[in-house]
Amino acid sequence: MGLAHLVERLTAKRWTTGLVADYVGEHRGAILAHAADERIRLGAASGGAVTAVLVALLESGRIDGALVCRTVVEGGHVRARYALARTREDLLAAQGSTYVLGDLVRDGLPMIAESRGSYAIVGLPCEIEALRRRPELDERVCLRIALFCGHTSLPALIDKTTEKLSLEAGGAALAGYRFRSGHWRGHLSATFEDGTVIEKPSGYYNMYQNLYFACARKCLACGDHFGYRADLSMGDIWSYRFKDDPIKHTSAIIKTQAGQDAIDAALGLGALAVQSVDITEVMDGQRRVAPFHYNVTARHVAGRRLGVTIPDKTATRVRWHEAWAARIVLRNAVATQTEEGLAAAMSLPRWRLKARLWLLKGLEALS
Repeated sequence: MGLAHLVERLTAKRWTTGLVADYVGEHRGAILAHAADERIRLGAASGGAVTAVLVALLESGRIDGALVCRTVVEGGHVRARYALARTREDLLAAQGSTYVLGDLVRDGLPMIAESRGSYAIVGLPCEIEALRRRPELDERVCLRIALFCGHTSLPALIDKTTEKLSLEAGGAALAGYRFRSGHWRGHLSATFEDGTVIEKPSGYYNMYQNLYFACARKCLACGDHFGYRADLSMGDIWSYRFKDDPIKHTSAIIKTQAGQDAIDAALGLGALAVQSVDITEVMDGQRRVAPFHYNVTARHVAGRRLGVTIPDKTATRVRWHEAWAARIVLRNAVATQTEEGLAAAMSLPRWRLKARLWLLKGLEALS
């Protein structure tokens, strides 16, 4: 047994019915899934199941399109941009992680308002909630897919990261960027106008992101990890027993009949391969981040000591290790809201930052 497997076993959590209800909300079942089409899987950050479902619904005429978020490069800067995907090619172009803040209400929802037809939407839990608050648009959406979300980051974080990559490329301007692709944790890739391509482990960026550098302030008060108001909740499964699996899986929580119908339709068209699992299998794959994300109370208490107001929406118990982790996160987030603070934090030696991250992960992993 490897060290990672041993640590995972020693820090295993007991998922009571109450905890599942708190973290997930109402649900009908859980599955592990992947796209049957290898070409879809190759372009995905996870198992390609989100894309496979949407392609199946679109090409069978069940939806007229899907509101998705794409990672684009504009003027040398990586940004999140919303689009109505109406073809398979549109959906494939939107594959991959987007760890940068967008504005669905301002930039995404008007696209549905200005279009006719029935749509699916893929978004973060807070974005699904924002749609639900617009009933005149929500009734036009037949499927709501929430992506598992710990938090998102201000554009300044990716800008600082790509500045470092540009220096490594000799100062060339950025032309293309992918946050994560490949098996397991994967790698990032940056393409420059002179043709240079730089690849790094995904942790090159995610280390800063996981330390909550330049965290969007709204995320500090959010405890919705899986998407309470979604029809389907989908994301990575980080249980180490899947690390050497030749096919990467997407874990999915079926929350409504609309979600079940979408999975059944994709299965009927041969677009998806699935296996039913207990909801605790999905929880195990998010065992570290989901409890920390839910516990807004810990960040509320830490914020009071740091002069940061964070509304407490969960009123849950705060244990010593949760309080310590929350203080680390709040200090990092507050210190990196300015350009100067972010630059200072990112200039620290990576070994020091890795040590901080392992401390944070260790605290989050404790039961």
